[in-house]
Amino acid sequence: MTDGNIRIHVHIEKKLYEIAGPSRTGAELKALAGIDPSFRLFKETPGNDPDIPIGDGEVVALKNGDHFYSLPVGRVGGETVSIHIDKKQFHAPRPAMTGAELKQLAGIDPSFRLFKETPGNDPDVPIGDSETVNLKNGDHFYSLPIGRVSDELLPSVQAEMQEVMTAHPDAQVHRRPGTPEAWIEVPGTVLPSGKGWNQPTTTIVVPVPAGYPTAKPPNFFVAPGLTRNGGTPGGMGGAQAVGTVPGTWCAMCWGPVAEGRTTLLSCVRFAMSRFHEAQ
Repeated sequence: MTDGNIRIHVHIEKKLYEIAGPSRTGAELKALAGIDPSFRLFKETPGNDPDIPIGDGEVVALKNGDHFYSLPVGRVGGETVSIHIDKKQFHAPRPAMTGAELKQLAGIDPSFRLFKETPGNDPDVPIGDSETVNLKNGDHFYSLPIGRVSDELLPSVQAEMQEVMTAHPDAQVHRRPGTPEAWIEVPGTVLPSGKGWNQPTTTIVVPVPAGYPTAKPPNFFVAPGLTRNGGTPGGMGGAQAVGTVPGTWCAMCWGPVAEGRTTLLSCVRFAMSRFHEAQ
């Protein structure tokens, strides 16, 4: 069979083309698909490998099932990066883009907030509009309305709450309907002996701000009636209502955020440790 009798089926800009012969130049492929000659052509590669830019004079050995696409030269700073935004695949034209550019690429409402998914139970990372993100093949992003107008929590926050519930089965999560704001109530917090506390255990409440994980819990609360050495512990406020948690609670100004990576479980544990550190 001569080369002229060979028929290769490829996709260019998601359209199927039949090509006679086993090869074509980049310019010929663009002409076949009616692509603006000033645009740059790319050949898709499987998995996380970077897609391959094709020069106009470059000869491409074609195989059935090859996929090609084009981008304006002004948007291309080298190889593209294959990423997912809101569960759809996109070819980022540059290896570093701002949050605003990523939202524009995916057609996301500019008022929405962008997040980068992180593996495991690590908190997902909020991306500001002017923040530059170094992209890698396989990165996943998603967007949410500012304030998350439903009562849906970020997947990472849900995972962190489950982590607290696993470590403290008696804990309860109190939610404010229609918002992501929450409070974690943990009963049975053991108070150390020999520190002057008037009871062996107490219940603590750690607030989860609406902006978490960007916004951190500023403090925590304890059940009223706790004293130390016969008086009010230092840093303890008066009884007050706390969100949707039943009863009244006293604020403790010992912030439950330790240095390093913060999770809801680490906040709970750090708050508990403060009773042991009291002088």
